[in-house]
Amino acid sequence: MELGEELQTLGVIPVEPTGARFNEAVDPATQGEQPVLPGLVSQAIRNGWEVPHEKKPGLVDEMTAIIDNPEESNKVKVAAFNALRQADDSQYERDH
Repeated sequence: MELGEELQTLGVIPVEPTGARFNEAVDPATQGEQPVLPGLVSQAIRNGWEVPHEKKPGLVDEMTAIIDNPEESNKVKVAAFNALRQADDSQYERDH
């Protein structure tokens, strides 16, 4: 199930609205409270998406919290670790 969700997140498998309730809308005020997905962070790093400098410390903290969470799956922890590693590599390349 986790693999299917990860593949949907990466856009490999299309997301089907089966069972979705059309009247359930996400409150725009709470959209910023959603957790960052490690796979999306990795994709952003690979594609060179620009991240505002003031957001970087929070993203690093969030990835670290995922890694430190004993209830999180190992797959998600590895994705978070890889996102941090890739970000570090990218930053090193920019600085040198």
